[in-house]
This record gives sequence, structure tokens and C-alpha cells, in this order.
Amino acid sequence: MGGAILTLFLARQPQAFHAVALVAPMFGIALPLPSFLAHRILDWAEKRPAIRVGSPTYHWVREGIHAGRNVISQADKITTPLLLQASDDQVVDNRSQDLFCAAMAAAGHPCEGNKPRVINGARHEILFEKDDMRAEALNAVIDFFSSHC
Repeated sequence: MGGAILTLFLARQPQAFHAVALVAPMFGIALPLPSFLAHRILDWAEKRPAIRVGSPTYHWVREGIHAGRNVISQADKITTPLLLQASDDQVVDNRSQDLFCAAMAAAGHPCEGNKPRVINGARHEILFEKDDMRAEALNAVIDFFSSHC
């Protein structure tokens, strides 16, 4: 959620940073069912504290979905990011990151490379992956920051 929170901050303060690297930001949650059904289940489950489960909570999932929608709807205000995407992410819905980059491009300031930089074989925690994937991600971030100094 850190990437989504930072991106919402950038929508309010777009000039706060010259460059920002977003690593597998949660702009959408990979759910095993259609979103309209997920919302109904979340509405129902969140009202019954007796059926709470371990993390993530129903409230956290609901807020994550809401934050992702806000991020994509405000993408036109954001001008600074490199977005790294894990090709095998089972937590984040990568389509939401694609939509974010498309919305930025439509606003006239595409994300670096015009689309997310995909780290092949990576799962959600790109910076905790195998050395070659982590090195690819860190080199992309360093190159990006070097070009924006």
C-alpha cells in the first residue's frame, strides 16, 4: 500500500519530488471474483466483527480497492514515476498499473518508458526476489534517478 499512498500524495503535491520509483504499487487488488461481488461480500462481512479473519482485514481490502480507484482517477495530476511491475504478482492486479500508466499518457505525461517496467518472474515483493531480479529492479531505479538529477 505504500506505493498507493505515495501516489495519492503526489496527486496533491505533484512537484514534491523530481522522481519517484513505485515498486509493485497496489493500485488494484487481485481478487478471485468480480469486483461488484467482492464489494457486496466486503459490505456484508465488515458489518460482522465475529467473522473477522487474520490479515488482511475486510476493511483493509476495502480501503485498498478504494485507494486504487483514487490513484487511477488522479493519474493526470502525477508526473514523476517509474513504475516497476512484477510479472507474476498474485497480490496486485497488474491491469490496474497498466491503466494508471495509460491514464498518465493520456494526460500528456507518461510514466517512464510509457508503461510499467516488468520484472519477469517476479512476484509481489520485487526487492525480496532472487538476486538477478532484484538487481534488475535496483539498476532500473538507479538509472531512472540518475537521469532525473
